[in-house]
Amino acid sequence: MITAAATSGLIETIYASTVLSRSIDAILADLEANVRGLVQPQGQVELISLTQAPAAADHPDIVRHVELARRIQTEVGFTPAGRDLVAELLDRLPSPALAFDADGEVLCRNGAAARSAWAEVRALSEWAGSATAILAAAHAIAPEDAASAVPVRLLAPGGAASCAVVKRAGTRGQEGWGRPVWLLMLADLAIDDALAGQARTVFGLTSAEAAVAVRFVQGVSLETIAAERRVSLETVRSQIKAIRAKTGARDLHALVRQMCALATGVYVGAEPQVVRATPGGEAPWTGTVRLPDGRRFDYLRQGASAGAPVVLLHTLGYGAQVPLAAHQHAIGLGVSIYAPLRAGHGHSDPAPPASTPSALLDQAADDMAAMMDQLGLPRARLVGHAAGSSQAVRFAHRYPERVEALVLLSRGPVWQNQWLSDLSPRHRALAVILRHFSSAARLVTGAMLQHFHRYGASEFAAKGALDCPPDLAALNDPEILHLLGHGVMFGLRQGPEAYCREFETQQVDLGEEARALPHPITLVYGAQDRIVPPVFAQRFAQAVPQARLIEVPDAGHYLLYSHWRAVLDALDVAD
Repeated sequence: MITAAATSGLIETIYASTVLSRSIDAILADLEANVRGLVQPQGQVELISLTQAPAAADHPDIVRHVELARRIQTEVGFTPAGRDLVAELLDRLPSPALAFDADGEVLCRNGAAARSAWAEVRALSEWAGSATAILAAAHAIAPEDAASAVPVRLLAPGGAASCAVVKRAGTRGQEGWGRPVWLLMLADLAIDDALAGQARTVFGLTSAEAAVAVRFVQGVSLETIAAERRVSLETVRSQIKAIRAKTGARDLHALVRQMCALATGVYVGAEPQVVRATPGGEAPWTGTVRLPDGRRFDYLRQGASAGAPVVLLHTLGYGAQVPLAAHQHAIGLGVSIYAPLRAGHGHSDPAPPASTPSALLDQAADDMAAMMDQLGLPRARLVGHAAGSSQAVRFAHRYPERVEALVLLSRGPVWQNQWLSDLSPRHRALAVILRHFSSAARLVTGAMLQHFHRYGASEFAAKGALDCPPDLAALNDPEILHLLGHGVMFGLRQGPEAYCREFETQQVDLGEEARALPHPITLVYGAQDRIVPPVFAQRFAQAVPQARLIEVPDAGHYLLYSHWRAVLDALDVAD
């Protein structure tokens, strides 16, 4: 019999997760301890088998409290509404900024605007000398181009002329208002050496390319730039072409808009997606296919526009986008990387209900096969990133004729319940909670999303890497921090359900399926990985003798970002 005393700590933790009254790690630890106390006999040292019935979830009082807590969390929202996202973006800007619609109606403003002459502006028409130019700039930005900003000359009542920029709000922001929304921000464009440094970091430009981009945005002709730099005009044109490829700018006007967006600080983080480019270009771009049942299924294509196909299966919530240097290197190798955003991740529609984690793996494999059909990819090499390794092995098992080789990063999908204690504290807690108290797992994962939106996913990642110097060093790289943090935010934008279901698939032991595969298998792992310790890679090698292990001595769990060259090299090894 479960007493009130035995459940009091669990109930307290359940409600703590709705208001983030403790740290996420503390909530996970408390919830795991309380669930263990309910399902593990007193005095027993080892956790009971995870296949036993979830006793905690059967208790009516606990079920009632979880249902109430989930309603509270749903009402509060584990992701900001679209309107909130616009307001948050405005609030991050130090200068006056406001949002407006196609009719010029002012929708909201930030604190700096409320303290300025912008405080009383209700419609752009009140700025008679500027309204037309502002609306024209707004409509010059393509609907899908949330990364551009257009400079305008602002003639506000009672003030001198100043510079402002117009930017289109991201997709979520527009959905929140039910119509197109743009942002207007007072700006000091600062087209100078500082911008060149930002361009090198964000877009991966060389020093020469960044310098050329800044001079071009300043309005200097290509002929003058060539003379200043003492190079040929053809060299400058080649550099401009390279800049467009790396930034994803469709044309020179788009390049100016993107650099202006970067100069005003509204480029990074406004919409956690990759830089877009036209299909067939040499920059990363996203695409969408419709599955046979009508669901939307997105993917990201990186590397060469036409080359040897590689399908990159991301881990839980992030890992679909590689660093720009890896993208450029893949172009040189003649490799096209397709990263499907699986059901429920990003903008991809959720999967139909699956009865078991194994059935969910089957559904994911069928979705990927349909994507490959529509993209004209008869065969591909598979790269499974951590949790994505389970997806890779199941796809190869289900569609062996469509796979050339497998490269698995950081984790081999073999599992036995007695290995639970070898997991990192976060992973162990989630495994215990999911198996014995799945509704509470969705509650605590929702709390994780609340935490990400309040403090940033990168902060959560940094705490998980505290005892791994290579991962901490990787997170000091602004690009890696951006890819990881915003990858999580974008990947889990629909809520915790897809994350929880895929976490369950990691406890499906695919060792027998892997042993039966006819394909070459290479597992690349960081010797200093503390999130999925190397012992799991070693156990995979024992279970799958034909697998080849590559140990990267100075790498941790984030080797896809920090040691991407080892990953691309493994593709050749597995050939």
